[in-house]
Amino acid sequence: MTEELKEIIEEDFGIYPSQETIKKINELMEKHKEDTEMKEIIFAEISLMNDIITYGNQISNIWKHYLKSNNFLSPLREENKEWKTENIDYYKKRYAESKSPFIKSRYAFVILTLLKGKDRFDFSRECFDSWMNSLDYIYKDIKFKREDYSLNFELLAICVAFNIKLIISLDMKEKVDAIINFIKEFLKEESNELLRLEVLEEISVSLKELEKYSQKEINEIKESIGNFCESQIEFYKKRNLFPTVERYSRLLSTIKPEYNTEVIIAKSFEQDAESKTEPLIKCHLLESAIKEYQKLQSKYPDKKEEITVKIEELKLKILEESKKIKYKEFGYEIQIKKEDIDKRISYYKSQGDLFEIFFKTDEFIPNIKDVMNQVGSIKKDNPLSFMISHSVNSRFGPIVKYSTEEEILEFKYRRHYSLGIQISSAFLNLVWQRIEEELKEDFYQKISSLFEQEELSEIKVFLIKSISHFRNKDYISSIHLLMPYLEEIIRTIIRKVGATDNVLKTEKEKFFRKIEFGALISNEATRAIINDNLLETLNIFLLSEDQFNLRNLLCHGIISDKECNQHNNVYLIYLTLKLVYLLKNIREIKKENGSEK
Repeated sequence: MTEELKEIIEEDFGIYPSQETIKKINELMEKHKEDTEMKEIIFAEISLMNDIITYGNQISNIWKHYLKSNNFLSPLREENKEWKTENIDYYKKRYAESKSPFIKSRYAFVILTLLKGKDRFDFSRECFDSWMNSLDYIYKDIKFKREDYSLNFELLAICVAFNIKLIISLDMKEKVDAIINFIKEFLKEESNELLRLEVLEEISVSLKELEKYSQKEINEIKESIGNFCESQIEFYKKRNLFPTVERYSRLLSTIKPEYNTEVIIAKSFEQDAESKTEPLIKCHLLESAIKEYQKLQSKYPDKKEEITVKIEELKLKILEESKKIKYKEFGYEIQIKKEDIDKRISYYKSQGDLFEIFFKTDEFIPNIKDVMNQVGSIKKDNPLSFMISHSVNSRFGPIVKYSTEEEILEFKYRRHYSLGIQISSAFLNLVWQRIEEELKEDFYQKISSLFEQEELSEIKVFLIKSISHFRNKDYISSIHLLMPYLEEIIRTIIRKVGATDNVLKTEKEKFFRKIEFGALISNEATRAIINDNLLETLNIFLLSEDQFNLRNLLCHGIISDKECNQHNNVYLIYLTLKLVYLLKNIREIKKENGSEK
């Protein structure tokens, strides 16, 4: 190992490598890119770090991963992240020469995971002592230096939890006193309560497993933590800081898992709601309280009736508060001027053949990245709207309710994407009419000629009839005729490029035709052939049950005449023709496994 790499590693004490360290390692990798041995050494070092990305090699929260792992002492086995047995001599050398306590404990643990049998047993005590030294060093840094307060407490929490895990995993009874004495000492520490809380949360998870070694002392520690939590709960209640009350309540319920302590969590949401004036926020907090009470219903059957009464009481409060919510109606007025359409037609002409440019352009297809950025911006400005549950209804009644932040975000994305489709279809309809005026009968002859492809010979009559119905303003017939064949065109494109087997590789079905439309357009092999934005538009426009859902409404015989309108019809035709145009112009590639199963 070069002195240069050693200096980079040793100077960066802490759980997370600094940006400067990452930069230096990247530079070193670039400098030695032709040196295979040196690259292996650098990767061996990277595999022991947290949240570092270099040349596609990423480790994320490795120590927290081990704390949650059911197989604590097994090497980390993820792609490009494996701790390799052939590097053990290197790790032993670094362990012997490292000066930083935490870095030394890193090497000690990876050595322990790679050793077997008696060698592991012999080294286990040394590994524990290494982590204990790291723990003592960080604690002294916190007590006397008071630097990097938050980061040091996070590191301390991980070291404590790691030592407890090592004791339990390796049954090191003689090491129990060391960790118990540290916990007792730490409980006397008069530091920032919230930072102490982070360490206590890590400790509390493992305390029960330590009881078998020293139940009396562990009970004393639990009582001490419990008393601390109770005092903090009362302290933060008086200041109306109920999110902090909730956090201390959860810790208390871990130490004392009983109804009287666990119910405090639900009450903290309820009390937080009472302290708010905004009805929308109150409703959200009351819903959270109900969820906590519902968890207790199954856990404490003897309290079920009492909890049911409480839940009904909270539901009535939500009903009352919801009446006070003043919803704003957001409307969108789209103004498209004649000169805008004229400019668009002139632009198409300037680019070449008017008809071809019209179907080559993607301006009528929303862009996934743009929509995601727009939704992200909305979330930043209006975070509350991404916290409140959303219920989606159709004319037949409720469809689905989104409660989690992730579900709400995805729903908002689909809704925003749908808005993009609505605007696009309005603009498309006007442009379509202008091109129709410009090209006259030649416009529809060109469309018909697109259908004159060998691969479409069996369905072209239906495609032509659908266009004919559209021209006659019979949108119901046009949509009903066209919809089933759009899926067949996608299958035809996949067959034409010889990708049938690639699609089947990731699907449960053994037969190409049995793959459902939704699975077909979301398949990675399909996305390698057809533009992501076009496939996403098909998904939102035709399949999303909380958006247009046109295909499913039609297939189940519940589409209404209002949904079979001109805008939906022209947009469906446009999407179909985009696919037909792709089919005509797509390059043929040699089929590797060309037979359709």
